[in-house]
Amino acid sequence: MASGVEQGPEWSHLPHELLALISKKITHISNYILFRSVCRSWRSAAQPANLCSQFPLLMLPHDPFSNDLSFFSLSTNSMHNLSLPITQGKAVLTSSHGWLVILDIITADLSLLNPITAAQVQLPPTTGFYRSSPSEGVHCCYRWVYPWHAFLSSSPNSADDDCVVMVSDGGSCTIYYCRPGDEAWTVLRIGSYPYLLSVICHENWFYVLDDEWILTIYDTSAGASKRAVISSQAGCFFGMGSYLAKTSTAEMLWIACHKENEGDQSHCSKKLFEVMKLDLGGHLLEWSKIESVGEKAVFCAQGQCFSVCAGDFPHCREDCIYFIPSTDFHHKPSDVHQIEVFNMKDGSIQVLPSVRWEKPSENASSSLMWFIPSLC
Repeated sequence: MASGVEQGPEWSHLPHELLALISKKITHISNYILFRSVCRSWRSAAQPANLCSQFPLLMLPHDPFSNDLSFFSLSTNSMHNLSLPITQGKAVLTSSHGWLVILDIITADLSLLNPITAAQVQLPPTTGFYRSSPSEGVHCCYRWVYPWHAFLSSSPNSADDDCVVMVSDGGSCTIYYCRPGDEAWTVLRIGSYPYLLSVICHENWFYVLDDEWILTIYDTSAGASKRAVISSQAGCFFGMGSYLAKTSTAEMLWIACHKENEGDQSHCSKKLFEVMKLDLGGHLLEWSKIESVGEKAVFCAQGQCFSVCAGDFPHCREDCIYFIPSTDFHHKPSDVHQIEVFNMKDGSIQVLPSVRWEKPSENASSSLMWFIPSLC
C-alpha cells in the first residue's frame, strides 16, 4: 500500500470486551443477525439473551421452487426476504414458536426448520400416511397432493422438553403426533369425520377442535385416551373460522369469526369475532363468553392462532385481533391482500394503512401465516 494512506481498523481484531459491550446494546433480532455475520470473533461475542420480544411477522406463501422466504414487518411496514436453499422443494405447513413444519413435496418427509438459525429437526417417516393418486395433480397446491395440516406445541429446544408435532391427515381424517426423537408417529385418532381445525397442547393433554365445533380432549399419559368432549354453547360460533389460543398456563380461548349477514358474501369486513374462555384448571370444563382479551393482542391466520402481551411491542394494539381477511390464493395474480384489526371494545374493524402486497407466484404452496422470529 502506498505510503501516507491510512489503513482502516481491523474490525475482526476488536477486543472481546468491547464487542460484548456493543452486543449488549442490540435488542432486535435483525441487528443481532447482522452483528453475528461480520466474522467469527463478533459471532462469539453476540449475546442473544439481550434480545427483546419480537413482533410477529407475516410470512407470505412460499414457492417450493424457490429458495426465498418473504416476510412483512408490521413494525417497519416493509418486506424482508430470507434466502434458504433448504426450503427449495419444501412446502410450509405451519409456523409456531419461531419454527416451521415443512414437507418435502417429493419424498413426503416432514421436518422442523428454524429459518433464522437454519437449525433442522427431522421427524419420523410418514409411512402409512395418506397419499393421493397422481391423477390429482402433482403440480397443484400441496394440500391437494398431501392434504395435511400440522400443529407445533413449542420449540423443539424448549427447556420443558414438551415439544409435540401433530399432523391431521385430511385424506383419511386420521390424526398423528410425535415428539422430536421419536422413531414413529403415534395415532391419536383413527380416520373418521370430522376434520381437525385447531389444536392446543397443555401438559400431557391435547385439546382438539374439529369442524363440527366440538372440542375433544385426549390424555396422552393414558395412551391417548379421550378424557372429555365439550361442545360450544353458542350457536353464533358456527362461522367461517375457529381457532384455539392459549393465553396462559391456566386459560384457553376459542376465537370464532363469522359473517354479520350470512347472505352477504361481498367483503370480508363483514366478519365479526367472538371469544369464549375455558379455565384449564377448573373442576368443570365449561366455556364462558368474554367481551375482552384485556392487555393481549391475538393474531389469527388459517389454522393458526396465538396471543402476545401488547405492551411488549410499540404500536401493538391491546384487546384486538389481527387477522388476514382472505387466505384464498386461487385468484388472479393482480389480487392484493391486507391485514385488518378487530377491536374487541367496540367491534370495529380497521385496515392497517399501507399494508398491501401482490399475490405471490402461482406455485406458492401455503397460506399466509404469522411468524415470530426466535433463536431458540
